Amino acid sequence: MWRPVDKLFDVLEKMGALWSFFPVWTRIVFAVAALSVIASFIVWIAQYSTALQRMKERQELDRVGIDVSVSSAVAKSQKSADLKVDGALRVTYQASSDAIGIVISPKLPYLDLVAKGGPVSALTYWDQPFAMSIPNLDLKIVNNDKQTYFFTGVIFDVERSEPDNEPVIVLHHDISGINPRHIEILNEGWGKVLSPSIRFIVSATPLHPTIPFDTEKASEIHFDAFDRQANVDLSREIESAGVNLSRLSELAGCKKASRSDPSGMVTCRSGNHMNKMTQQQHQRELRQASGPFTNNTAYVQGELSYSTAESPARKRLAFTASVAIMRDLSPGAPTPPSCQYETLLHSKGTTYSVSVPIAQALKAGDVDRFNISVAAPQSSVHRFRLRLIYNGGKELVSPPIELRIFMPQSAASELTKQADSK
Repeated sequence: MWRPVDKLFDVLEKMGALWSFFPVWTRIVFAVAALSVIASFIVWIAQYSTALQRMKERQELDRVGIDVSVSSAVAKSQKSADLKVDGALRVTYQASSDAIGIVISPKLPYLDLVAKGGPVSALTYWDQPFAMSIPNLDLKIVNNDKQTYFFTGVIFDVERSEPDNEPVIVLHHDISGINPRHIEILNEGWGKVLSPSIRFIVSATPLHPTIPFDTEKASEIHFDAFDRQANVDLSREIESAGVNLSRLSELAGCKKASRSDPSGMVTCRSGNHMNKMTQQQHQRELRQASGPFTNNTAYVQGELSYSTAESPARKRLAFTASVAIMRDLSPGAPTPPSCQYETLLHSKGTTYSVSVPIAQALKAGDVDRFNISVAAPQSSVHRFRLRLIYNGGKELVSPPIELRIFMPQSAASELTKQADSK
């Protein structure tokens, strides 16, 4: 019974005696081979439970199949007017597969344009520049078994959530004329805009964004780093283009005669003096003080340059915009949106779970599908698996999923308001 063991020890004893007589290179080969065997055994022991779990998951998938895709659900905050916006400003989601698993990413043509350096135009909107949608995970399950399955929940087992801190630059068109001679630059992303500057020209006629402007005649303004908003004053450049701003300010403060005053004169203050003039004269002086900008609009073409904490290399974005010369109060007030989301992932974290209660019955041979809308407090990337709970605690596990959520700051603020109101 012990003879084979005794022979093994005899062989080891002889090898030990001969060891020093082998060439060095053969001893190195023997040592590496021995270490490889030991390392392989350790790895096998360490990964045994994981491999066993994956085998069980594969066996479970043979009985009940699961497929995960994505659709784009219009956010409940969107007003009907927002649904008619340019397709370049509409956020959708698309899924693809790679060697790791399923990758779900936002699709927004405007972001692609920004990544290329533009040109972009100032956007007209009240609350949010983009027509938002949220990713709807579309789960399809197939029962290949002979029994009925009752699904009672879905658990997001999140391996990792990481914030996406890339700035998203938007120029806001001042439709109400309440921000004269300024370009409002907003950051809809989550990273700080560092060392920003603009190089630009001002014109009394519209400028074509694809035609390069004369950089030798361009002005340059450097301004402070910002997280959310920068309001860049162009007054000096507009005045240099032929506008008499002090006189325009006086004329803008003139008061027209009341209906009971038959004279129809306009009263203006100049220093400590009050002067009267006809309405025709008032309009004529307004045109003279406005210089070449007779329609109270200056057209701007230029390039925004900035850096980020994520990428110190300078980024450049070509743009066009228009600004009012003088303040023009127009009526109108934005309507606040209200959003509701099905489930919320953390913007940052590791190894956590989010449970979503469901109630689905799947008879033998049936196919069913249902959606889960997913949001996060900010733009972020999430790596997770889904666990579908059924029949009193059994689990069906999805392939690995990577979900990239685009959440602008303006939309996130509405999400926070709704969470606080619940």
